Amino acid sequence: MVGTGLAITGVAMLAILGPHLLGRPWLLAALAIYAANLALAFFVQRPNLRRLVGVSASGMNDTVWRDRARRQRYVSYAMAGLVGAIGFLMSTKPDLW
Repeated sequence: MVGTGLAITGVAMLAILGPHLLGRPWLLAALAIYAANLALAFFVQRPNLRRLVGVSASGMNDTVWRDRARRQRYVSYAMAGLVGAIGFLMSTKPDLW
């Protein structure tokens, strides 16, 4: 449901800004990073969370759980870094080209 709302608002923004996007390269870069972050969340983060919840943290599965939790943490750090890059682009509006 939230993904649908994001898609609708994203398409609406592109329709409103249209050719003006070419004059704002920082916005194009931010949109590309945003799309990559959404893809990472949908195709990597969500399946990893399901696998992480499916393994108990006791007994023989303790090392499996820790490995999956470590990978999940690194993916979360990468996603947070991407959001930070978007924030930087939106606040500084650098002249990229």
